[in-house]
Amino acid sequence: MKILLVILLFVNCGAFTGFLPSKVSSNSPSLTSFRTSFRTPFHTSLSSFNNPGGEEAPLEERLLACFPYLLPLADGAEFGKFIYQRLPVLGTLERATVQPLVNVFHAVPFSSLIIFIGFSFAARQPSLSRFIRFNIQQAILLDIALIFPSLFGGAANELPRYLVEPATNFVFYAFAASIVYCFFSNLALGKEPNEIPVVSSAANQQLGPF
Repeated sequence: MKILLVILLFVNCGAFTGFLPSKVSSNSPSLTSFRTSFRTPFHTSLSSFNNPGGEEAPLEERLLACFPYLLPLADGAEFGKFIYQRLPVLGTLERATVQPLVNVFHAVPFSSLIIFIGFSFAARQPSLSRFIRFNIQQAILLDIALIFPSLFGGAANELPRYLVEPATNFVFYAFAASIVYCFFSNLALGKEPNEIPVVSSAANQQLGPF
């Protein structure tokens, strides 16, 4: 399952290729002109595309925009296992809120893959507002980002806990902070949560300005 999602990463999320080094010399006049004419106007005017006229998203769109993050929320809960052991209150909260969602995902074969493909399709539907499509695309990328540490989970079991625990906790803190930020920005502010390093830039590039 995770291998299939990694393949979909390269097929579906070409936005990440924007971070790869180019073979063209950075001193090339044409490249300099391209960067000046494309990057600067795009980034300086991006906020106007996020929320035209500075308007906040309506309530129904705020709620709908949070829904896609249930996918990375369910897939990333496992990285909090050491934190739940040290803070039983958080473990109890996780079992009461997130674990039922995880159980539903596991009960349906290939549910994560099906939802992933469905979200990828929805993110390209012009009938949806850019606010919703951005959140869908960002949720997809967050879920993809969780695949790579998951792939090394089996090998990590052979390592001593004093090495595995800090690395696992770091993944959980980064993932949890991103999810909380997205929910807060969507629900409380009605603004695109577009400040997550690398991920938000990739989501913006994938969607384009419109």
